[in-house]
Amino acid sequence: MLYEEPLSRVVEYAMGQLCEMIEDGESGKPKAVVAMRRCFVHIVHKLPMTSTVLNRSAHQHVAFEHVLFYERIRLGISSPHYFLDGVPSSVQIFSGVTAMNPSQDSELAKLRYRDLIADRLQTVGKLEQMSNDNPRKIQLISQNRAGLHRSIPGPVCVLVARCRAMCQGVRRVKRAQLFVQCCNLNCNRIFYTGEIQEAWCNAASSATSASTASSDDGVEEGSSSQYWSKVYLSGGASVTQAEKCPTKRFCSTACASEHTTHLAAMMPDTGLTMDADDGATRMGRARVAQSLKLALKRNEMAARSLRNARSRFRGNLAVEAEEIRKYREMHITALNVDIGVLYASSIIAESAVLSKNKLLPGSILYWRDDPLFWAKAVAAVAKIYSSMRRKEGIVSSMLTMPRFLEVIQAKAHTLF
Repeated sequence: MLYEEPLSRVVEYAMGQLCEMIEDGESGKPKAVVAMRRCFVHIVHKLPMTSTVLNRSAHQHVAFEHVLFYERIRLGISSPHYFLDGVPSSVQIFSGVTAMNPSQDSELAKLRYRDLIADRLQTVGKLEQMSNDNPRKIQLISQNRAGLHRSIPGPVCVLVARCRAMCQGVRRVKRAQLFVQCCNLNCNRIFYTGEIQEAWCNAASSATSASTASSDDGVEEGSSSQYWSKVYLSGGASVTQAEKCPTKRFCSTACASEHTTHLAAMMPDTGLTMDADDGATRMGRARVAQSLKLALKRNEMAARSLRNARSRFRGNLAVEAEEIRKYREMHITALNVDIGVLYASSIIAESAVLSKNKLLPGSILYWRDDPLFWAKAVAAVAKIYSSMRRKEGIVSSMLTMPRFLEVIQAKAHTLF
């Protein structure tokens, strides 16, 4: 007997119980029954994700994903900020048969994003409060089973039919630009974004780690976050508003999370300690050269990581190749500009006269935390790098001096 077999039976039993409980609804049920139903939901929601055997076992029940959709809405497990959050891939709401007639087109056109999300919760709430012998409930179930397997509980069929009627109706009357495909290449589902003024970007989870690193939002005071935020965008890279707002790029939190993970894994500085020179042991002017040396070692590791990422084939990647290229360039720029700042500082640090009364990057621990050390230098180095950059990749050695570092060497005395 496989060790998953007992758990497979647990999942099977939980599914059977859930289907019965959904048919009965919550109306008049004891608290113990309601609590037990919640336990069954957690079983079917989490156990199938722990192994392929349990996942396959759960999907043998035709109603599995439809029941998940219903229960996620009932318990508020799904996020309201992503239009298709909690909607499994097999549950189609922008296509499929529905016997429901939504409001007139004039009324549909007035609906906001939040109205469509709230309508799902209201539908489930009303169905749960109807008793089994309620004529209206019986009528709704009998009219809305078309296109759905008979093993799917009646209230779930009603919810799916209602969502289809609303989504298909809204798609008919709203502007086509408000319906986009999920930017996760493993998904590509159509979803509704809502108008710009309806966006809940501030309440939703943050964007990809790359855009987070290149945004001023959420910068911690007293850390190097502000420094790296400036450096990531110092090469003239820009992140569009659509990329900043994950709710307008991805249909669900799962798609946004997978995209973030895959994008981060393809970046050259994944897992690196960006403030590598924090390990420098010297003080003052002598510390600057040591800081530069440690930063070059960091870049050497990043360059190796980039070569490995380019040569390693990864299937089912959720990120477009062009987006990976753009963010790689942004990360390479950040690493090289940081080297440029430290290199300019090291040249000044060689002279006691030139370095007198100057706040030199690398001369103290946590220098990146204080803009007084780097604000002017970063702007100047970034300007030089943007105008002189070639396809030098990540600079990790001074043996072959890139053109932009030669210019920095000549202008170092003007940068601080």
